[in-house]
Amino acid sequence: MEISYRSFVASEIDALEHFLVRDVWPFHTSSHVNGHKVREWVSDGVFESEETRTFWITVDGDAAGLLRLMDLGDDTPLFDLRIASRHRGRGVGSHTVAWLTQYLFTELPRRPTIATHGPEPEAATTRSGTRSYAVTGEQAPSRQ
Repeated sequence: MEISYRSFVASEIDALEHFLVRDVWPFHTSSHVNGHKVREWVSDGVFESEETRTFWITVDGDAAGLLRLMDLGDDTPLFDLRIASRHRGRGVGSHTVAWLTQYLFTELPRRPTIATHGPEPEAATTRSGTRSYAVTGEQAPSRQ
């Protein structure tokens, strides 16, 4: 399985709309996304701005996910990770969190912390994050 990342550009709005509308996002506040809302978000700079960068996640050339980095000017930037249902449970999230960590600390080295948020951020990201610490060789944080 080959996982790769590339920057999202606003001209890909049709592909973005198709990707977000066709799946269910159980770990997000809105589990279903409306196509008109996607276009509004792109118009409002939700996916690309001075403070935000978005990346397509591909698995063997297939659009498998979307990673959005937000609040890049803050000390604790946030990330939003969406993995298509057909790719969940295959290690894509863990690989992406490891890639995200490397990217942030290489491209934006003054960032001491990264965070995520949502209705149940621990449900998906804790598993991915714990696996990613193992991948990067760091010790996973203990869960108390």
